[in-house]
Amino acid sequence: MIINKDSTDLDTITACNEKFLNKCVIVSPKIIYGIDIQICYQNIYCIYKNTNKLNGMSSIEYHQQINRCRNATNSHVLFLNQSRYKLSNHYIPFDSFREIENNRYIEYKNEMNNIDAKYNLVDELCSSMDFSGNAKIQENLFTLIHYLKTWYDEIFAKNKVELIEMLAREAGYSISYKNLNDSHTFDNTDFKTRLNDFNNDRKTELTDIAKCVVNENVGDVKNKILLEQLLLRSKILKINKCDNLEALLIDEKKINTFINKKYLDLSFDEFNRFRSSTDKQELSIVHKDNKLINKIDLIFWLENLLKIKRYDINSINISDVEPVKKALIEKLDSLILLSDGIKSKSGLNKLYQTKINKIETNDNIKSFIADCYNSFGDIIKTQNKQIRKKETNNRPYIKNFVLTQ
Repeated sequence: MIINKDSTDLDTITACNEKFLNKCVIVSPKIIYGIDIQICYQNIYCIYKNTNKLNGMSSIEYHQQINRCRNATNSHVLFLNQSRYKLSNHYIPFDSFREIENNRYIEYKNEMNNIDAKYNLVDELCSSMDFSGNAKIQENLFTLIHYLKTWYDEIFAKNKVELIEMLAREAGYSISYKNLNDSHTFDNTDFKTRLNDFNNDRKTELTDIAKCVVNENVGDVKNKILLEQLLLRSKILKINKCDNLEALLIDEKKINTFINKKYLDLSFDEFNRFRSSTDKQELSIVHKDNKLINKIDLIFWLENLLKIKRYDINSINISDVEPVKKALIEKLDSLILLSDGIKSKSGLNKLYQTKINKIETNDNIKSFIADCYNSFGDIIKTQNKQIRKKETNNRPYIKNFVLTQ
């Protein structure tokens, strides 16, 4: 079970002692405060990355998250940033820090003026901070806020691990250390061999369970987690009257592409009939969070914008791309539905805005639409042909787009 900002409702979290029982639970900072997990764990594992930066959780938040499991015998914490051994937190009085910060600014200004003294670069950049000619910060609200913020960072942001350890000791934890330092050797070849062996064993196990599912003889299957996954996949594929059931059961990517393309191939009228279907079983499995429906709605909108039929990318011929770019920017919040992954909404907005801003030709539009289709699976492939033109600097032009299946 994965708990993050997108995957889990509040009811599941508040009922954690029932919902988490006998499950492997992976959590993001979605869970920091507010719940008491009373399940008895022998071991819990925490992995943290940004322990020497301003982003990420604070030391108190790290401690709070580690302490959510009230009855854990051992809490194993891995800090990926090994520079924690070179940094340390030290308390410094505010007045002393202000003097240090002034000296830092003077050094920085001298350094920058050496780089480009001609344009008084630092004076121009820092004029809003109201520095005097001798580079002493004038007392005002802005500079006071700056001092307080950087003072806080100096004390708490350099090495959160040290503070986490202090909080843990105060809470009664007994701490032991295991350093993964430079003397630790790692045999990459051996790791790849073991990984390949694991993947082969997993594939064999999946194939055996898939045969049991197809033959409806699952009573002797011991791996109940894999069995549950394959039974759900089987349910989806049977709803869609899929051939070659056994081969698709063991490949989630192929299943998703198969399902997506089936509904993407529907005409506008067929899709609307499907949307209004009263088959609740199909709706609950295929229409998860309505994402598939919303994505296909967006494809119909794109095709209407470009006056093309389904998959007919090669017929795109827009005389002026600017109105198309404007329409895409206005639809930005919907376009990000076409992306799967771990990027934030703001990150996806920025990604798609960059793609849209780069559109200058019909070839660019064709590539953009091909990427939209391929968000449903590997559906469109491109065939490139080098066209020699002086003005293009031998840039390869996309010659043709074809369906992969």
